[in-house]
Amino acid sequence: MSLARTKILVTGGAGFIGSHLVDRLIGSGASVAVVDNLSTGSRGNLHPSATFYGIDTNDPSLSEVFERERPSIVFSLAANTDVPKSVADPLFDFRTLAGTLAVIEQARQHRVERFVFASSGFIYGNTASRPIGEDEPFRPISPYAITKRAIEHYLEFYGDVYGLPFVVLRFATVYGPRQVKGAMFDYIDKLSRGLQAEFYGSGAKTRDYVYIEDAVDAFERSLEVPLADARFRFFNFGTSVETSLMDLYTRIAGILGRLPEPVCMPPRPGELNGYSLDFRRAQAVLGWTPRHDLESGLRKTIRWHRTLAP
Repeated sequence: MSLARTKILVTGGAGFIGSHLVDRLIGSGASVAVVDNLSTGSRGNLHPSATFYGIDTNDPSLSEVFERERPSIVFSLAANTDVPKSVADPLFDFRTLAGTLAVIEQARQHRVERFVFASSGFIYGNTASRPIGEDEPFRPISPYAITKRAIEHYLEFYGDVYGLPFVVLRFATVYGPRQVKGAMFDYIDKLSRGLQAEFYGSGAKTRDYVYIEDAVDAFERSLEVPLADARFRFFNFGTSVETSLMDLYTRIAGILGRLPEPVCMPPRPGELNGYSLDFRRAQAVLGWTPRHDLESGLRKTIRWHRTLAP
């Protein structure tokens, strides 16, 4: 669909994933407003043509933003992304839940034409069936994942009762330039400085890694989802490939010319043993396939990391 002069609101649009999405939308001709409290985002990530509102999604002035901007499309990305923090402080993610519900409610009141929510493959929990399809049972094991799944339930309610058109994108672990938190960034940062990172466990846990450009492609293709068909409300976006943390660390160390000798710490609660996402529904309905393998994505990410000030 053409985005020329389309009014779009992106919550979390100054963050790692959100800022890349904003860049793509503005590059496609859209008029984009960003809501971000900068708790994890950065002004340096903001596209100069984006209209910026430095507020939390829980702020009462959110209604004024919707009234002023009148977006036809909302991308909801504002959230806590720190799973260990959610386990240590289960109430923390409740702010994410309440703030996202505030955005959903404003979208309903202002008759938004499409609401796109960034969910997570973590909602499936530990399952023996992998890669995981969209209809797999849900066993979230952290407040972070519980919050994501709860928001999905609320969207189903708003869709069924109020007719809010929505699409849910369940992402694997997204990585790439501008990411300044998480295990991968920690590995790259410490190995680049001649240090070793910490593992919580043996490094045998696996993840499915999807490069940021492929994730943004997924957001863009979500605008083509046929909203009249409730079967197409939920999509997985991953590579269906599992990589252990030790393998990831070894790859990064190899690119940087370092020895991989991580410091192993006791396992932390609330972490997945392993997962990968089946993306065949996205492939069949939206024509989406990941274009970057892990090696090429890591090299691009490490090149970006080298541009950071010491």
